[in-house]
Amino acid sequence: MQKNPEYTRSDDGQNGWNMFFSLMFVLLCAGSAWVIYRLYGVLPNAVPPFDALIMVLAVFRLTRLFVYEKITRFLREWFMNREVMTTPEGTSFAFYKPERGMKRTFNDLLGCPWCVGVWATLPVVFGYYMFSWSWYILLILAVSGVATLVQLTANLIGWKAELGKLEAGRLSNKN
Repeated sequence: MQKNPEYTRSDDGQNGWNMFFSLMFVLLCAGSAWVIYRLYGVLPNAVPPFDALIMVLAVFRLTRLFVYEKITRFLREWFMNREVMTTPEGTSFAFYKPERGMKRTFNDLLGCPWCVGVWATLPVVFGYYMFSWSWYILLILAVSGVATLVQLTANLIGWKAELGKLEAGRLSNKN
């Protein structure tokens, strides 16, 4: 009897690195909780709703910054293999995902918005509880996150309108 697998994948040898970084995250969470406990004598058990919203929007903006923005492309490229290409127009670079190793795990992390979101939450929450000045930075990130959402929504509406125009033109040309 042949079994139907849940999924299949090739053995990329990354399980060890993935486990290492998962363990590092757990240790960073525990360490930050320990620091907060040592400083305040108790771990926080509540966040005002508005502050929670600010933190969520700040994490959203940081996630977009590290996963998608051009300004942090250099960081993503650190964890890629680079090949120099010389053409008559000049020199350019081709970037490739590493096949394995720590560099591959970093590349996978920085390409995954869900992963970066989890990692970005740690410094946001830690900063919120540790440094009163972090509120200003979180507010800037949150406002920027809302502006990003507005821009993405406007783009989506514009694209839908353009597709609607193209579809209407295609249908009127059929008649």
